[in-house]
Amino acid sequence: MDKFIILLFLTGVHAQCPDGFTTTGGSCYKLMTHIKQSWIDSRDYCILGGTQLLQIDSADEQLAIEGLLNTTFYVPGDNSTVRVEIWLAAGDFLAENEFRWFNADGSSDLITGYTNYAPGEPNNRGYIEHCVEIQFDIHSAMWYDNRCDDRRNFICETSLGSNVNNIIG
Repeated sequence: MDKFIILLFLTGVHAQCPDGFTTTGGSCYKLMTHIKQSWIDSRDYCILGGTQLLQIDSADEQLAIEGLLNTTFYVPGDNSTVRVEIWLAAGDFLAENEFRWFNADGSSDLITGYTNYAPGEPNNRGYIEHCVEIQFDIHSAMWYDNRCDDRRNFICETSLGSNVNNIIG
């Protein structure tokens, strides 16, 4: 039986985002503007698509996400205030006020680096706020803890060059 080894060399090929995703700062993002779900349903939706719910690890990534939200929701000349809430992959489910990033593989990482909480947040108002969201308007995009069963828009994130399942949104 003959064995053949085929070598394929690709030159000039650059990693790209999957169709429908936006490339920003080295990652790929899919903003779900027509879907609002609870935190867990948003997370599951992203995971089923081969991605994860948004994690913001730096001020640069925060600015990139703010740019994406501005491009999507801001209408020049419209003076009305647009307010959108977007789930982040963060919560304090394991220990009160110990916020962690919840990864698609089921692991979690204590958030020890960048955050962008609004003044007084997280506050666990009513002892029922355990999920983190961005509250975006044309002036800011601050983080708040909120009830996990509230329905919010969300962003699925993946790395450049990833193969993902078809995400509709």
